[in-house]
Amino acid sequence: MEHHAASLELPGTKAAIGRAMPLPTGEFTGHELTVAGGLGV
Repeated sequence: MEHHAASLELPGTKAAIGRAMPLPTGEFTGHELTVAGGLGV
């Protein structure tokens, strides 16, 4: 557990967490898709 806690203090880990944080909060952009066909079309 000690190593895990220490790894969370690394600058690279903090940066990765900062980039990932918007994902679980629902703060992400979306794209609208229009389906133009289906199977065999």
